[in-house]
Amino acid sequence: MSNCGLQACTIQSERRKLSGQVDDSNPDDYASGHSSNSAGRGWERANWSARNFPKSYKETFLEHGVGMKLETHMELVRQWDITLSKIDPQEDHVAALEICMMMGTNLLNAIFHKQGIRDEQYDQNHTDRPPIPQQAQAMITPDVRAMIDELHYIETMRNLYCRGITGNLTDARDLPDWDPAVSVKCIGTIRKMQAFLDSMTRA
Repeated sequence: MSNCGLQACTIQSERRKLSGQVDDSNPDDYASGHSSNSAGRGWERANWSARNFPKSYKETFLEHGVGMKLETHMELVRQWDITLSKIDPQEDHVAALEICMMMGTNLLNAIFHKQGIRDEQYDQNHTDRPPIPQQAQAMITPDVRAMIDELHYIETMRNLYCRGITGNLTDARDLPDWDPAVSVKCIGTIRKMQAFLDSMTRA
């Protein structure tokens, strides 16, 4: 699929998620970890792998993965970093949080692949989606675990400041006043993850 085609699919998927029109029978919805609910209940972390999705697609996704090569993750990080350098992380804080989310997810996957925690065919969309198998969990070192926790903070702040999600997905959404310390912390996490990956690459 071309880059334009991928972007079109992503935009269409995001529009459907925002409107609550998410279809369990659609592989895109399964891959993104969302459940069908016209009221906008969204995904449920604990039940991600047990929903009533098409069995053949579910088995294919869980058994064979839809991952990305390590080099591609690193190239995406490089390109997103260039974009981050062009904006003001305070005035453009929504964009900054979105970029931190994209960079953080790619950095986490690159670290997982580099350390052998997860094969290249398996990628995380979020820190907890898809669920990390117990065998892989056992391979996560304390320093990587700490970075996962910090990346989860970025995910939470992105939900809050970019999507108006305060916690419960059924609550009315509203954007809070911006806290400048948030972007400082999020970008600091990204720099820490980059330094960690760089040290692994040089080793």
